[in-house]
Amino acid sequence: MLLSRHPISRSNRTIYHQSAGEDSLSYKGVLHSRIRPHGHPCEYDVFLSHTQNLAPIVGEDDAKEALGRQIRHLAAFIRSCREPAYPALLMGDLNVDAFDPGDRELLDLLHGELSPGLDMVPQVALPIGQTRARPQATSESDDSKISSFNEGNDDLGDTSDKRFGPTAQRLDYFFTWRGLLYEPHFTDAQVRVIQSSPGKDLSDHYGIQCRLSGVTQRLPGGLPQGSLVSVKPARFHCLDTTDGPGSDEVEFTIRCVAANGQELSVTSKRYEDIDQGSAGAFDSHAMLVSDPEEFVMIAASAKEIDSLSADDDMGTTQVTLGWRELAALDGSTFRLGLPRLTGDGGEYVVEVDVSVTQRG
Repeated sequence: MLLSRHPISRSNRTIYHQSAGEDSLSYKGVLHSRIRPHGHPCEYDVFLSHTQNLAPIVGEDDAKEALGRQIRHLAAFIRSCREPAYPALLMGDLNVDAFDPGDRELLDLLHGELSPGLDMVPQVALPIGQTRARPQATSESDDSKISSFNEGNDDLGDTSDKRFGPTAQRLDYFFTWRGLLYEPHFTDAQVRVIQSSPGKDLSDHYGIQCRLSGVTQRLPGGLPQGSLVSVKPARFHCLDTTDGPGSDEVEFTIRCVAANGQELSVTSKRYEDIDQGSAGAFDSHAMLVSDPEEFVMIAASAKEIDSLSADDDMGTTQVTLGWRELAALDGSTFRLGLPRLTGDGGEYVVEVDVSVTQRG
């Protein structure tokens, strides 16, 4: 559950369709809420997820591949829901043990897919003079018999020095992103031992918390004359296909419309054998908009060409970047995810790279 004491202005969710073992019965996925804290100048996109367990009772051989696919799904969903100007926060049990060398490949994938998000590493607060082998751990391994939540283990005080030892795990994460116009300041990322009663842990994982201490607003002076906006189609990700028999082909069209009247568009090739979790890189050229004035609108549409049934229209989705966001991009590149295409029950995310430069 994702709960907020502040108003929620928008919410979304998605389900992971790649899974292994008993996790296939869990309906795991991602929750999203856009939250406006009282007294703050902007809203915040907040995401919560619980991903594939790497040690299911059955199907363990397929668990690592399933978790990798879920990480890619998670990253695409976050980009599709974010408001580019606003900050974002992801929290959850992502089931990648940052201490385990065997999970290194998955940890690198997690950091790579969620880039440029910042991995805030929480740490337990210890009395002065005390140390632990792994103070950043967020759970204890089952083999250690330390967690007093697990049946058959002894009661254990919340400050016991048995906790956070050399077998502890870090499976729970905070990732934060700055927005184009607002930069959040998170502090006090901590691991908390929470007990339901003395000696009994509330969960098999520790709690993690962080504090939003403030936000800095960027105030661009304006979009200079001679600005050149580049919109380059980057990649797509299929979160879910439309209903119906037969393999699918999909074709995308991406358009740019500027306030000064310029209109540009590119249509991709047809991508074959698309299924849940499929992804592909676009080979289309960048669209260049000169002196766009007040805004650039970026839109995407798609259709699935079904081999055994009628073609499916995936609809159209769009994002508008105003002059402030474009001015904040001057000299840099931003990976923009458009809101999901959801026609006929399918679910696709289209990403583009937006950059702003000055003509020489």
